[in-house]
Formats: sequence, structure tokens, C-alpha cells
Amino acid sequence: MVIGQQIQTKLEDSTKKNTIPILDGVRAFACLIVICFHIYRIPLDLGIWDSQPANHSLLNSFLYFGQYGVILFFVLSGFLLFMPFARALLFEKKWPSIRQFYTRRIFRILPAYYLSLILIILLFQQQYLQPQHWKELGLFLTFLMDSSHATFKQLNAPFWTLAIEWQYYMILPLLVLGMRLIVWHVNQGSRLYTTAACILVLIAWGILSRYFGSYYVDQHPSETLLVPRSVLNVILVFTYGVSGKYLEDFGVGMLLSLCFVYAQHPSVSPKLRTALQKLSFWFWGAGLLCLIIMILWSYNQRFMNIWALFNHPLFVKLYNPFNGFCFSLSFGLCILALLFGPDRLKLPFEWTPLRYIGVISFSLYMWHLPLLLMFIQWGQPLLKDWQPAQEFGIYWLWVIVAIIPFCFLFFVWVEKPGMKFGERFNRQRGRVAEKPGAPYFLKPYSFKIGYNKGCMEETGNRQKTEDSLTSLEALLQVTFQDRSLLQRAVTHHSCCSETAVRDSYDTLEFLGDAIISAHVVEYIYRTFPDASEGEMTALKSEVVSRRVFAIIGQQLGLFSFIRVDIANLRTFNERSRDSLCADVLEAVVGALHIDQGPDVARAFVERTVFPMIELVSRQTLDTNPKGRLQKIVLQRSGILPRYRVLEQSGRNNDRVFLVGVFEHEVLLGVGKASSIKEAGRLAAREALELLQKKEKL
Repeated sequence: MVIGQQIQTKLEDSTKKNTIPILDGVRAFACLIVICFHIYRIPLDLGIWDSQPANHSLLNSFLYFGQYGVILFFVLSGFLLFMPFARALLFEKKWPSIRQFYTRRIFRILPAYYLSLILIILLFQQQYLQPQHWKELGLFLTFLMDSSHATFKQLNAPFWTLAIEWQYYMILPLLVLGMRLIVWHVNQGSRLYTTAACILVLIAWGILSRYFGSYYVDQHPSETLLVPRSVLNVILVFTYGVSGKYLEDFGVGMLLSLCFVYAQHPSVSPKLRTALQKLSFWFWGAGLLCLIIMILWSYNQRFMNIWALFNHPLFVKLYNPFNGFCFSLSFGLCILALLFGPDRLKLPFEWTPLRYIGVISFSLYMWHLPLLLMFIQWGQPLLKDWQPAQEFGIYWLWVIVAIIPFCFLFFVWVEKPGMKFGERFNRQRGRVAEKPGAPYFLKPYSFKIGYNKGCMEETGNRQKTEDSLTSLEALLQVTFQDRSLLQRAVTHHSCCSETAVRDSYDTLEFLGDAIISAHVVEYIYRTFPDASEGEMTALKSEVVSRRVFAIIGQQLGLFSFIRVDIANLRTFNERSRDSLCADVLEAVVGALHIDQGPDVARAFVERTVFPMIELVSRQTLDTNPKGRLQKIVLQRSGILPRYRVLEQSGRNNDRVFLVGVFEHEVLLGVGKASSIKEAGRLAAREALELLQKKEKL
């Protein structure tokens, strides 16, 4: 129990950063099937097992499939890394910092990779210390080990995929900047299709580069095209390498990310999300069917005449350029089903141990093969009379009891410190970049405000202000008759302290809060007729809260339009950001009610707030968790749960509290947040989750 809590403490920060929990489980699945493939192939390649491809062909086909777990990694990377850029492209939010992007990738990858490279060479591959191998070593140091047969799948076979990933990391910001030049020049309604078209071009480039790369590298190594062969060889190093750059697989992940970001945005009709939810099982079934087809096709390509259906010359010809894309498309359909599907579909991938494996998957991916080879070399004499199935189980036992714990420690001691250092570096650079006392405008445009002459007096370009309001109207899908109301709705009183009543959003916020509350209460009453008054009140309190309104405001992109003067604020941090977004959301509703009438204001609330009611109602553990926990504890022990502040850290204006909830002296759960109230709520939620798991056991 104590060890489990320590593991949870070490990994909880990393799992909470992922706002889509199932993706940790999917990443773990990708890593585990790669390990399964190596457990299957190593004894065969070393002659330990004597198995003919035609024997147990179906089982062998699925075991052989594990090598394509790397494609699932590529799809996940494309999905996650493109997500902030997708939001910016579609809804013109603040453009993600390129410096922060590269800094995160550098400190996330390089410390663990270079230390692993050094240790593996010293422990297992000392020949790379010899001068005749320094050229190959240079390719490993520069992430170009996929460009030469001398380094491809050498030293440590999984390393070649890290070269592919790293090269994608380096070019992604440049690719999306090129997309922005196109996407931001079309109207708002066409951005989704334009961005999708750009990604499809990237996918087509990936497939074509694999086709022509294979033609000139593998099939016709002496032929050339337009340029001398020596020049073509250099071009092929950077566009193809040995097996391709897999841009089509990353592109599938980017398409998924685009779909997810668009469907989850509050300005998009909930009908799209509902349709995707209804189709989720179809996506899942289609993805699994495609995977089965690809599993059989790929095994037949490796061992001909196993599955006669795929012996046709057309299948043989199309396999090399299209196999990666077909696998990524199959994985993509399954991920789409998981993102929008019901909880019972997501449940296996949200299993906590599996998610923890996903968190340490980078270390596990790098280290499993050398540690597995070491065990086979040392332990095989003891297993020489065992059956292959028994040896297979022993190898998996070694993975569980030795390799996974080692990789957990490697994550804690190497990966996590590197990530934390990168985050501190970014925060420090961010603070240096800010100019204290300057008005805080979060849009590419900027204008100054004459504080002593009233908030509405602009000393910059008025046309830029009008353009920003036009963009905000497009985001809200409303055209204001009186634009001064809209400008007032996004103006904080710090900009106009002397005329705040007239020129800031304070009174509009008061009106909007009442309007939203009334519509939410009516919706809950009509949608949940069997709920008690207490349950309705709890649900309403959770929905009409600063936390939920802040989430909606952030998703809408309102933060980019808020006018605030930091010099007149006591503090400005993440809590300030959330508070501003929540206030402006309420003020916008109030402005819509005055300018457009109650029907338009209600339609806006239906489009942005009502989907959160459905979400909160489904996540029952989030609905008044302290009240639910209190009821459970009272029933079983007759006392009230007690909350204690266990730890507090941070500066005075940016505190972080760790709160625990206790039954008698037994710790039920902990929560960490920027306020004691929110930390207590999270502690109660964790306690409910743990109690629910104990009941199932």
C-alpha cells in the first residue's frame, strides 16, 4: 500500500498534465505490443525457438503485428503536438510559443536519450567507442540514425524511431506556420476544410516520398532524377532515409487532433459531438476490422503464401508505400472511437496501472530491448529444456519484475527532472519577456489606453480595434448593433478605474450571471425530472461556477480579447486568467441580452454552457464530491470527514495547497490546487474514486 502511494505520488503530476487520460493508456498499449513483438522475435532470430511461419499462422500474425506499435506512437505524437496549433488555426487564438515548443521537446527527450545512449554503449555496445565506429556514433548523436543502413536498427533497435519522431518535432512548427499563411486568409467557416486540406497534402507527400524513396534507394540505387545521383543521395537522406519519414502517420494524428479540437469547441453545435458519440462503435469496429486485415497482409508480405488472399501482385506492389498509412488509419479510427465513445469503451485504457506504464513509456521503449537481451543471454541456459510458451511467460515476468521497475526509476530520476527543468526555464523566460506596468493585451494587435482620460480613449490604431471586435463577433457568431457593449464586455476595470461603472464589464457580468443561472436551472429542471431538489441544486452549483465558466471561456478563446492593465492588479497568475475568462463569459451574455435580446442570449448559452451540464451530469464524481463523501462517511462511521492542509508551497501571490481528507485518522484522498477549497474538492473526488474501486474489488 505504501509503495503504491509512493508510485502514485511520483507519477500523478505527469498523468494530470494529460487532459485526455485514455491517451496514456493507448501509449502504454503501443509500448507493450512492441515489447511483445521483441519477446516473440528475439528467440526466433537467435535460433532458440524453431518455428515455421506456416505453423500457428494466425497467432504468429498477431505476434508479428507488435512491431507496428511504433506507428501508433507516431499517430499519438501527431495528435498531441498539433493540438495547440489546431486551436490557433481554427479559432485564431494566441499562437503557441515556438520557443516553448522546442524547449519542452529538448528537455523532454534529450536528457533521457543521451544518458540511455551512453549507458547502453558502455554496458552492451563498447565497439562504438572505437574510432572506426565514430561516424555511426555521430549519426546517433544527431538523430540521423534512420538515414543509413549502418545505423538503422543498430546499437539499440528502437532508437531509429526516435530519429523519426525528433525530425517531426523539428519541422512541425515550420509546417504549421506555412498552414497559417493559407488558413488565416480564408473566412472562419472555411478554416476547418482548409486546414484538413493542408494535412491531406502532408499525408500525400508522406506516401509519395515513401514510394519514390523505395524506388531510388531499394529498387534502383544507381538511377537518378533531374539532379546528379550524388545530390539525389543527399536529398534522400533527409526525405526518405532507409524506410521513410512516416509523415503520413503523423498526418493521420493531426487530422484526428483537428477533428477533436473542432468538435470540442463550445461554439460548435453539440449535435456534432452527439453524432460522433453515436458513431463511436462503428469507428471502433471499422478500426479493428482494418487492423485485422493489415495484420494478415503484413505477415503475408514477410512470409509469402501464408494468406493466399494477399498473394496478388497488386497487394505486393502497394504494400511498401501504403502499409504505414493503412495501419495509422486503422489506429486513428480506434482512437476516434475512444475519444468520443462511451465510458465502457474507454475503461480499459483508463485503468490506472496501464496509464502509469504510458507515463514511463519513453524509458520503457528505450530500455526494454537491451535488458531483455541481457536476460536471454544470462538466463537461457537455465531454460533450455522449457517449452516456448513457458519461456514466453518467463520473459514477460522479467519485464514486469525488472524492466518496468527499472524504467520507473529512470523516469523519476532522469526524465521527470528534465521536464521540470524545462518548465522552470520556460516560466523564467516568460517572466523576463513580460514588461511590468504595460497593458496586457493577448492578441497580435495592440493599442494603449489613456488611463486618466477614460478607458475608451485609444491612442493606437482604431482600425485594429475594430478588426479585433470583428474577430470576436465571428467567434461568438453574432454581429452587435452597438459594438461599444461588446468592447465593454471584454474590458477589465483595471483599465478604467475612474469610470469602471460605465466602461468596464462589472455590471454586465452581474446581469450575465443571473441570465445564465436562470437558463441553467430551467434546463436542469426539464432534463432531469427525476432528480431531487438537492441533486438539482448540487448540479446547478457545479455548472454555474467560476471553474466551469473559466473552462468555457478558455475553450472559446475569450482570453485573447480581454483588455486588462497588469500594473493596476495586485497579482496576475493562472487563477487571474481563469477569473478573467469566467467574468468575461458572463459579461458577454449580458451584452448579448441587451444588444440582441433574450432569444439570442439564450441561444448562446445553449451552445456554450448547456453541453457542460451534460458533461458534469455524466461525471457524477465531479458533482458535489464533498457532499457525496460526507454522506458515505456519515453512513458508515457516524462522523463527518475532516479536511487538513498538508502542505503549501509557492509565493504569496501564487500559492499551491495540498489538502487531505480524513475519516478518523485514516487518509482517504488528497488534492492539490491553487485554493484550499478546490484542493478539498479534488481530495474528496479522489477519495470517492478509491472507495469505488474498493467496492468493486
